[in-house]
Amino acid sequence: MPWPKGKPRPKEVTDKILQTRSYSLLAEAQQKYRGDEPVKFGSIIHWDTLCLRPTKPGRSRRFVQITCGKCGNQRWAQFDNLIRQRRKPSFTGCCFDCAKTFTWEEMGRARPEHRKRTNHGYIKLWIGRNHHFSMMADSRGEIYEHRLIMAELLGRALKSYEHVHHLDGDKANNDSKNLAIVDIRQHNLIRQLISENERLRAQIVDLTSSY
Repeated sequence: MPWPKGKPRPKEVTDKILQTRSYSLLAEAQQKYRGDEPVKFGSIIHWDTLCLRPTKPGRSRRFVQITCGKCGNQRWAQFDNLIRQRRKPSFTGCCFDCAKTFTWEEMGRARPEHRKRTNHGYIKLWIGRNHHFSMMADSRGEIYEHRLIMAELLGRALKSYEHVHHLDGDKANNDSKNLAIVDIRQHNLIRQLISENERLRAQIVDLTSSY
């Protein structure tokens, strides 16, 4: 008999339904994936370890063990994430720390452009993981040029709360004389003043054009 429409299920009923579904999905995956699967750089996926592991009270997910081909350490990987990552040519099976040491070519990934302009008008550079300011780069190894230039001038990495302002308003003009380091409060105030200045200029143009 179906549950009455609009009536909330008790938590124990919901948990039982989810648990039954989890075991059903586990059995299905265990039938499809078996044995050890070698991947890049000597990593191994141990499909026979596929099991349910609790993620939160009353909830479980499928996990499988992977041996890193570089350091030899074993770790548990969430099954659904692993299946998605496994389809990518860049998948190595290595742990996070070891995967960071591979080059783009070794991982089968296309290296980003060395220099490009973003949709917001800023210039971004690719510096990789071995640069002395790589801690300021994003996960792709890219950094905003104006922040890199300011870090080089100061001789240290910039803090996350330190902003770099373009004095002439041109986001692509990264000459050191055109850059100033400010905090977020100062940066927001500068932007407000610039916006107000542009609004007043537009009003002056409207007033003068009416005569």
